[in-house]
Amino acid sequence: MIGKLVYQGDNVVLVFENDLLEQWDVEPDTALNVTVEGDTLVVTPVRDEAYEAAFRASVKKMHKRYSNVFRRLAEGVE
Repeated sequence: MIGKLVYQGDNVVLVFENDLLEQWDVEPDTALNVTVEGDTLVVTPVRDEAYEAAFRASVKKMHKRYSNVFRRLAEGVE
């Protein structure tokens, strides 16, 4: 996606395409954390505790189910 900066009054805003917002699972009113790392702008959504808990549970389930696959990938074994 090519983003674009546009003026809105006295401010400059970064415009995201709707497809990206859907893929990113954010709404226009989602709070965003913006940081700068070198010359890279990092934008991450601020998630609530319920979202974080569901995400962690999903990762735990995936790790339990696929830990052998992850281990083999890390070792470079096909």
